[in-house]
Amino acid sequence: MTALSQLNTPAALIDIPRMQRNIARMQTRMDARA
Repeated sequence: MTALSQLNTPAALIDIPRMQRNIARMQTRMDARA
């Protein structure tokens, strides 16, 4: 794993667990509207 201080900038950093929670939450909202 690379230390944050060693990353070239700009860099896109993705928190995968958070992204998956957000996708699941949005899917639940969209399913409720269908």
